[in-house]
Amino acid sequence: MGKPEWAVQNFWAPEIHIIGHSYVAYYTARDSSGHLCIGVAYSEHPLGPYIDKGAPLLRNATEGVIDATIQKFSNGTIYLVYKVDGNAHGKPTEIYAIQLTNDGKSLSGPHHLLFRDSLAWEHGIVEAPWVIEQDGEFFVFYSSCGYANTCYSVGVAKSKNFLGPYEKHPTPILHTR
Repeated sequence: MGKPEWAVQNFWAPEIHIIGHSYVAYYTARDSSGHLCIGVAYSEHPLGPYIDKGAPLLRNATEGVIDATIQKFSNGTIYLVYKVDGNAHGKPTEIYAIQLTNDGKSLSGPHHLLFRDSLAWEHGIVEAPWVIEQDGEFFVFYSSCGYANTCYSVGVAKSKNFLGPYEKHPTPILHTR
C-alpha cells in the first residue's frame, strides 16, 4: 500500500478485520495539519495489497482520534469504537462508538459516548478499547494511565446495551507496579 497521501507520520494501532469478502485495516496516523486521525484501507487478501480510502475515515477538528476497533453484530451492523485523545489537550478522554456502513469503509450515523475517564486510578486516560459480548452483556476492556507510566492499568466497563450506559469496575483488573 505505501503511505496514504493524506497521512504524514505517527502510524500505529492497526487492526485488520474480515468484513464481508474484504480484509479491512483500521489504523491511526497524523494528517498534514497535525491531527491524529483514524484511517481505513481494504484488500481481498490478508497480506494485501491494501487500498487506502484516500482520506481519514474519522477526524476530529480539535482533538485527535486514535485506537480504533470494531464491534460486529449478527444482523450485519458494524460500529467503530475509538478514543478521542483529550488527554493530549488537557481535556477528559472519551471512548465513543459510531456506526459504519456494511462494508466498514464509511461512517453511518451519530457518535455515541460510551464512557470517559472518571476514576482516580485512570489518571485522566482511557484508551485502546476492546469489546466482548458475553451472555447479553457488553464488556469494554481499556487501558489507562498511559503505556509508558508505572501506573499503567487495564480496566473494564460493562453494559446490557452496546451503546451504554456503562458501569466501570471500580479498580483496575490488571496493573503494573
